Amino acid sequence: MNHDLINLSQTPYVTTPPEVYFLNHTSSNYCSILIDRISLSGIFHAEQNYTKLKENHWRQIKELDGRPLIFELDRVNENGEFQQIATLIRGKYKANNWRVDTSNHIKTEKEKKYISNILALFDKPHVTRLDIAIDFINSEHAGMNHKIFKPSTTTTIRYNRAGQIETIYCGNRKSDIQYRYYDKKIEFEKQHKEKVPININNWERLELQLRNKKAVDNWKKETLKMLDYFKRPNLTTIEETDPKSFYMLTGIIKHPEYFNDLAKGTKAKYRKLIKNNRGFDVSLSDKARKVLISKADSIQQELDSFFISASNNKTKTDQTPNKDAQSATKINYIEYDGFNIDYQCKTLQDILRRYTGKPYIITFNLKALIKAQLENGLTLYDFESAINYLIKQGKTISIKDLASNLPDYLSKINSN
Repeated sequence: MNHDLINLSQTPYVTTPPEVYFLNHTSSNYCSILIDRISLSGIFHAEQNYTKLKENHWRQIKELDGRPLIFELDRVNENGEFQQIATLIRGKYKANNWRVDTSNHIKTEKEKKYISNILALFDKPHVTRLDIAIDFINSEHAGMNHKIFKPSTTTTIRYNRAGQIETIYCGNRKSDIQYRYYDKKIEFEKQHKEKVPININNWERLELQLRNKKAVDNWKKETLKMLDYFKRPNLTTIEETDPKSFYMLTGIIKHPEYFNDLAKGTKAKYRKLIKNNRGFDVSLSDKARKVLISKADSIQQELDSFFISASNNKTKTDQTPNKDAQSATKINYIEYDGFNIDYQCKTLQDILRRYTGKPYIITFNLKALIKAQLENGLTLYDFESAINYLIKQGKTISIKDLASNLPDYLSKINSN
């Protein structure tokens, strides 16, 4: 992430936290890749868990003959208005099939917990839809100038009243895989009835929608595949050297509906030219590919985090965890980078639950203590070592004591 892009604007523009809460893009060609929407389904008994739903701030908004159909999780804004975070919807055909939908505009760990606590009560929860959003902000080639060239796939283009491209759909909305490319700046301003910050000159989004387990499990591979098809026509680069291909590709791009009328050999020839990027610019795709590779692990962890409570719920049959087995398990933690404090705190909560079997709440003040130790160069591995040490000493663990005295505990560990 470009650290120089953060500090001017303090307006939260939710796409997916934490990277784009504070859009602040004074330089060009910024790219961000995030989970934009996720749907999770499973067997759930709402009537028996009504108290749990209330405890986690889900409110019933629809019923039929006394049977709950839809619950909603909201936050209340400064005007006292409800803002939807997630919905819980009963299936149409099977009474105990339920689905949690969230656009992942989750601002706090508490909001995430309200969702995962309910998913912990699901039998066999699984992802039934996943949307990956790739945002291009202040791109030098903005203007919906890119195309999606996916063979044997229906492409639909939606225009605005001025005749300009607003959205490109590649594939059917209800198919297992669909691509969308649209002007996010226009969409945002329509939806929110307000302008984006003046330092956002343009904002376009390439979006991948996955709707089955196999596709979701392979989300990284499918995202890379989508980027292979995403390119900007730049045919002037071949106009002089290959005029025939220049005119043919110009016609194919302007009138893709006639492509299938070409002879089989001709179609194969120009598909190969497009695949090999002859006359096409792929710099934006290349940039997004690098961002994806660097962020893939954190995106997967975010995806897995929806199931953390469910996983913990299943392991509670033994209320006294096996500390030695846990300490022997090596888990790779992402190091503190100055921005991912929410991840650090959430992972610390998971470590504590794994070792103690108890939930821990991290308040604003506790987060500041943890952050101070991380800024001093300590890591989640150090916290885990101290937790393991305290458990072996038979000590009760508090986060305040742990964060305040972490260097002392590490010194005692090293002295032994």
